[in-house]
Amino acid sequence: MRRNGKARAGRACLLACLLCGAAGSALAEETEPPQLDCAVEKLADHGPIDIAIAFNNEMLSREPSGIDVDGDGVVGEVRHSIFTDTDDSWLHLQVAAARQLVQATDDYDIRYAVITFADLPFKSRRRRATRTVTPTDARTLAAMSDDLAVIEAGLDLALSRGSTGSARFYGGVRRANEALIEGSETERESQKFAFLMTHVRGPVYLDGTRVGQDVVSTNMRIALREADRFGIRFHTFGFTEESQHWTRLPIGLIGHTSGGDYHAVVDAETLYCEMVDALVKSSVPVETEETSAGAASDDATETAPEEEPAAIAPETTAEAGAAVEEAKTEPATD
Repeated sequence: MRRNGKARAGRACLLACLLCGAAGSALAEETEPPQLDCAVEKLADHGPIDIAIAFNNEMLSREPSGIDVDGDGVVGEVRHSIFTDTDDSWLHLQVAAARQLVQATDDYDIRYAVITFADLPFKSRRRRATRTVTPTDARTLAAMSDDLAVIEAGLDLALSRGSTGSARFYGGVRRANEALIEGSETERESQKFAFLMTHVRGPVYLDGTRVGQDVVSTNMRIALREADRFGIRFHTFGFTEESQHWTRLPIGLIGHTSGGDYHAVVDAETLYCEMVDALVKSSVPVETEETSAGAASDDATETAPEEEPAAIAPETTAEAGAAVEEAKTEPATD
């Protein structure tokens, strides 16, 4: 009987745990995700801003995204080992979202650089860990520019180069730093952001290891310290249904530890709005000289004490005496 009592107690405990878990799941489902601010016009007075957009163009990015990216009415899929619409791939999805952002902010004081961070198969570089970033790690396809034609040419180049090799997240971070640092060697004082895009959990580092939760590689920490020195903030975007579970993985930590944020884009169709939302909420409006002068004038009016009437400066003794004598000798007039 004692054994049966323990079994009943165990089953009751298990049932209670299951009920608690179910209640927690229901609560999580009822919790609405934060509202995205997709009003790109709010960025009109937030410049100057410099943004380095880095795409993960690894081999897996050629797979279908499940979204009609090119708007031709056909959602690409793999049938009999053939991709029915290659323009609906993960790579095309992220480039299309970036292109929409670039075009929507063309009239604003915002510059962009275009980067990809995947190339030759990773196995060819095993046991060759280095902090040097080469074109086999990441490429700058368009240097920092406000010329729409230059930026779009970089986006087109990302698509024409296509999906290849394995992702180098460290290379992407370093190359983004480089583009933003070189772009700031002018008198332009800008807010600096890097957008790191991926559809896979990664990353794989140069020494061939995959890092677990709450840990980033030594090289990555060095790259993030470099970003911090130059005021660069990383926003990382994972855009698959599993991306909500990547917060404590390196892709999430890169965003959280660099002054930016990690964005789990569960619905990949909202990627553009996620990018706009990140900029609206993390950049600040820049005051113009007229605004600053007006604010200073208002502050002076509100806070300055009332001024005493200015005292008349006394004349010197000699001047005062001369004036008195002149007054005595001057004839009176009617």
